[in-house]
Order: sequence, then C-alpha cells, then structure tokens
Amino acid sequence: MKILIITSRYPPLGASGHDVRCQQVAEALSVCGHRLQVLTSNYRVPPGGVSTDKGVYREFVLSADLTDEQLSQLSYQDVYAIDFENTGALDDRLSRFSPDLVMVWGCDLLSKSLLMRLQQSGVPVAFDLHGNWLQSEAFDRDPWQWWWKHQHSFSARMRKSMMTLTGARRRAWAKLPVYDRSELDFSLSWLASESLRETLVKDGLQEISPVPFVYSALKPNITEPKRHYTHTGRLMWAGRLTEGKAPGLALEAISELNKIGEEVSLDIYGMGESYERKAIRERINEMGLQDSVEMVAIRSGEIMKHYANYDALLVTSQCDDPFPMTPVEAMMVGLPCIVSIDGGLPEIVDDGQTALLYERGNSQALVAAIQRFLGLSDAGAGLAVECRRNLQQKYSMQAYIDKLQDVVFSKLPL
Repeated sequence: MKILIITSRYPPLGASGHDVRCQQVAEALSVCGHRLQVLTSNYRVPPGGVSTDKGVYREFVLSADLTDEQLSQLSYQDVYAIDFENTGALDDRLSRFSPDLVMVWGCDLLSKSLLMRLQQSGVPVAFDLHGNWLQSEAFDRDPWQWWWKHQHSFSARMRKSMMTLTGARRRAWAKLPVYDRSELDFSLSWLASESLRETLVKDGLQEISPVPFVYSALKPNITEPKRHYTHTGRLMWAGRLTEGKAPGLALEAISELNKIGEEVSLDIYGMGESYERKAIRERINEMGLQDSVEMVAIRSGEIMKHYANYDALLVTSQCDDPFPMTPVEAMMVGLPCIVSIDGGLPEIVDDGQTALLYERGNSQALVAAIQRFLGLSDAGAGLAVECRRNLQQKYSMQAYIDKLQDVVFSKLPL
C-alpha cells in the first residue's frame, strides 16, 4: 500500500516527541511492506537541504503563531498566499504519488484548508489525533479560516460581498475550503488518549465520540539506560517553555524545598522561543535560585543521553496535555517520573507503582510528591523498572502498529 503522511514538522527538523514518533511509525510501516512518502513543511530547513530526506518533501509553509491583534491585521492576500502555495504542494504530491491512504499527523500552524481538500479528493484519510489543534479556539486561528469567519473590518466585508457577487468566493472555497471542524471525517482515525476525547467532546466536537483511542508508542534509541538509582537530589524538567507545561511550578517547588533544607537541584531542558527562555531565566534570578536551577541548552534529539544522569523527571503540565512524549521517553530509559494528574499520561501509570502522581497546578502537592520520592529506600528503582516493563509489554511500537491494523487498514478496500 502507498501511504502519504502529512505533518507540520518532521525529523531531524522536528519540534516534539510526536514528530519523532511520526518518523518511527513511518519506518515501522515501511518494514511491514508499505511504501511511504512524507509531505511536511520547510521548517528550519538549512540552505543546503537535509541529507537524510529520501522520500520526504519539505514543501509546506507554516503560518506564524499569531496574536489576536496580528490576526486582525492580515489581509486577504496574506492568508490566500500561504494556503494557495500549500495546496499546490499537496496537489502535486497526490498526482505524482497517487497514495492509497493519507495519514494526517501534526497539524499545528498548517493550513486547515488542506484537510478538507484531502477529504474531497476521495483518497481515504486517517488522523493521528494527539494534539490540541482540533479544539475550536486553535482550529479557528488558522489564518484562512479566521479571515472568512472572524475578519469583520470594513474592507474585509466589502471584499467578501464583492467576491460573493462575482462568484470569486465560490471559486476560492472550491480550491481552499472554509468549513467547520465537525465536517471532517474521522472514521479512520484514532485518539492518543481518553482525556483528549473528553476535552474535544466538552469543546463541542461530538463527532469525535466514537473514535477509538490508541496510546502513542515510542521506540527510543536507548544508548545508555539508567542502571544506578541513588538519591543525589538531581532532578530534571524537559519540554516546551509554555504556560501550559508550567515550568514555573517546578521552580516554586525547588524554592520551597530549599527553604525547608532539602538539598535538591533542577536542570531545565527547555524548548521555545528566545523570549520564553529569557522569561524563565529572569524568574530563576528573581527567586534567587541561581545555585539550584540551571537552564541547559540542547539540540533536538539529544536529550535521550541525559536521562540516566538524574534521579527523577518532573512533569508539571496543567493544560490537559493529550499525551506528552517526553515523559514516555524518560520512562522507557528507566528514569522515575513525578507526574501531574493532567491529560492522558496518568491513564497509563499507577501512583506508587509505576510513577508518583500529584494534583496538577499545586506546588505544595509537587513538593510533597518530591519528598515522597526522596523517602523511597530504593531511590525509585522499583517504580522505574515496573513502569518500563509495563510500557514494553502494552505500549510497544509493534502493539501500536497492530492496533492501527484494526483501526485503519482492516477498513480499507482491498
């Protein structure tokens, strides 16, 4: 079977663990005998290209992450240009490759008109739903969708009226569809967690209710699994430096622990924009944590080799995170995790058996969980070993591919 994967970003130029997972799933499907191509964005592509790009076409243009004010200033020409270029890339790849199935992966900052255009093409479309892009607020921030639905300036209203009268609106929508997210067909799709289903249904997307969930698998390249468990007081935090990931909560916990005499330190492996990194550094200084907390610079894909050097990973998400991959990666290496009760991750771990859980957004609860961890006589070895065994048995890449057989491939015409 010929499978085309559509995604916002793709390694080695990815931005998250789910980008790495996309590559691993593509490789696993290739091993099963399927023929794969990937159509992704030109995100951070160097002038000389990427040497490992066989079968990967980096042609999409991602929109910027815009504020409300920036969205309101976009002209019709601005929003049309990006979607028009992306549609050309999609149409060309569909024509050249003629896939039997299109698998849609990451969609953040990617033109949403492409999804309906795919659906209208007649090619079966499957969605790996692991992020928040389907939530109403995020979906309607797509520039093309937003301009037609929410741009009410005088000039925009005049243009819309003129395009309607001349038929230009119908022609534009035929090429670049404007639609509601409920019009997408999710019959061949799967969700990363029950938590994501609940979030989307609560947000008004009832059509997602019957979609099954398949917990995301990851096959980490473990060069050095953690073998030694001691209480050195070295903790780590890793992820995007956003409010939802709540790195500030970890800083508050370290500050409180230092005040009560606990000798702990924290290394932050933060990904994000320069202003986000600057904000965390300033907060570290304001809280007087320069001797206890360090910001660690790291390149994409390098964090794996650092997990074994720490006692535990702090997971502080408070944004209904559907299924973060960094903690799963750490667990597979054998690093004990202290996890906020948020999103889909708590669905695959048990408190006191495979991880330590605490109430999300509560710094005192995190402090108590860290103290609980420091009180473990085996320094978390039992948690880590049981967690890793559980992941390998129930959530391996092979188990994931087997479930895709039931959810997707068994439903396709022969």
